[in-house]
Parts: sequence; structure tokens; C-alpha cells
Amino acid sequence: MYIIPKEELDRIESQVKPVYLENINKLVEQGITSALGQIGTKLQFSDPQLEDWCQKIGNGLLNCKSDIYYKSITGALPYQLMEIYEKIKQNYNCTINMRSRRGNLFGNKGWNQARKEIELGKAKKFLEKCFPYSKFTSKDEEYDAYRYCKEMNFKVCVYCNAQLTHAVIRGRQKKIRPQIDHFFPQSRFPMFALSFYNIIPSCQVCNYIKGDSYCELGTIYHPYMDSQADIRFIWHHKKLWVSYGSTIARNTAEMLHTEDIYNMYEGVAKKIVEKVQDYDAAYIEEIMDVMNKHRPKDEKLNKETLIRKIYDYVPREECFDTPLGELRHDILVDKLNKAYNMALAHKNRK
Repeated sequence: MYIIPKEELDRIESQVKPVYLENINKLVEQGITSALGQIGTKLQFSDPQLEDWCQKIGNGLLNCKSDIYYKSITGALPYQLMEIYEKIKQNYNCTINMRSRRGNLFGNKGWNQARKEIELGKAKKFLEKCFPYSKFTSKDEEYDAYRYCKEMNFKVCVYCNAQLTHAVIRGRQKKIRPQIDHFFPQSRFPMFALSFYNIIPSCQVCNYIKGDSYCELGTIYHPYMDSQADIRFIWHHKKLWVSYGSTIARNTAEMLHTEDIYNMYEGVAKKIVEKVQDYDAAYIEEIMDVMNKHRPKDEKLNKETLIRKIYDYVPREECFDTPLGELRHDILVDKLNKAYNMALAHKNRK
């Protein structure tokens, strides 16, 4: 996983977030009003207390003084979403009959996941109408998932740093966009389906792998909230390895199957290593001398520039926008450092 750079987050929060919330809040307010109007007609329950529950939570979402006001939900940070969820569990939970047992709508890990429970599904449908994610992704709205992804401008998946995730809009034609992952899964937290910090453009593979896994803040990296991901790629004994500097890094990599995904790119790492072996530190010095021999003083190439040209070096700050940028950076830096240390040691011995 690649954590989004701070300057990129600053751009997103100052330019993308305000436009998103302005449009999404209109969509959500319409959704809540429409859902409340469908109680007893399109939304009918065998258990009358569920109708009361829908009315109560719908009114709470529209009340700007309530602890679950919809504008607070759509703009809340991840930890704030969990605080809101705790309030929902405490003040808006509901116990219903589920076949031979009684069960709550909300549990410790989100919406009750009991399968084939008709009444449970109807109640969940109410929340899905209040936060109409399907309209956001339908292409019918003026502001939708295509425009959002275009403005987010993530070129590479933040989870795997391998697959492209760009959006293409030509005139009125919405051609392609990345998938959108919900950090707190939509199936478990339907009320957070359109929360700005809960939707993350991602590639199809990562979105499928992550699925509806429950993600607990502090145990899994959040790409918008964490400052760095302590995951590194190493070439050792002719094999690509993934190194974890912390428990949260390992948990995240295991959830996203990072090792399995990067097994497919072992050949890329091998070519990087072979290139360093073919063009070692001594070669770099010779090339730099030749290329700088007749250059004006202010145009001479430094070692970093030359290395970048020869090895297609990706600086850490550019990994975010470069497919396999992390792998290429980590492997190349490791091998170049070792190559230069060996060269310097050999020179000192002479």
C-alpha cells in the first residue's frame, strides 16, 4: 500500500472535497426525504417497530442538531465515523426477530450480516436509499463517480501500487473510471456509503480482494490518514520478498494479499537487479566523466540525474503516480547502495 503524500492530500481536501460534499449532500438529502416517503408504501415491514425505527433514524439524519446529522456523516474523518457509529448503536439500534432468535440491526462490526433475513434486508434497504450510492455510480447524475474519480486524479491504485486507476471523460461520454472501495465496507456500514473519507478509488483486483472485510482503524493502514506505510520490497537469494516494519503493515499486506500480487512481478525486480549488475558503480563514474567532458559547467550531469536516466530510477515522492513505483524504488536503491559500497571498498583497498 502507498500512503497518499501530504501535498496530494492537501490538494484533495482544498479542491476536491468541497465540490464533492456540495453535490453529495444534495443527493443524500433527497435520498433521505424520498426514503421517508416510502415507509408504509414501497417499504413495508411485517414488524411495525421497524417502520418506527426507519422514521426515527430518518428524522435524526435530517436534524442538524442530532448526533447523526447526514452532513456530519458525509464529511467525517474515519475515526469520527466510528464515533458516529457508536452513537447509532447506542441510540438507534433495534432488536428484531430473526427466525428462531432475536438480533440487533447493528453489531460490533457493522450491520448484522445474517443471511436471507427478509426484514433485516428491508431495513438495510432504507439506509441504502438514504445514502444512494447506486445513483452516485449510475452515470445519470451531473456529478457522479466518474467526475469524482477524475478530480481525485489517482493514476495508480493506492492499495497495490501496480494497476492504473485513471478516469477518462470525453465531453459528455463517461468512458472509464476505477472502482471505488469502501474502507468501512458498504455491506456492513451502509450509512457511510458516501462519506468522503470512506470511499477510495482502487483497482478491480484490490477492491475484490478486500471485499467486505471489517477494517479497524489502528490495525489496518488508511491511505488518507496514515503518514507512511512501513512495507518494503527486497531482492534476496534470487527471490522477491516483502518486508514489514510493523504489525499494522503486516495486517494490511495480509488483508490485501500483497505477497500473492507481487509474486506476479518478480520478473520486474529481477530485471532491475540484472541491470545494476551489468552497469555497476564504476560504469556510472566512467559514463559521467565522458558525458560531462565537453558540457558547460552549468549543464553538467550529477550522479543522481545520471542514475535516474540509466536505471529509470523512481524517487520516493513519485512512487504514488508510478505503476510498481514502490517495488522499483526499493529494489534499485538497495542494490545501488550495495554496489557503491562495494566499489568504494575496492577503491580503498587499492
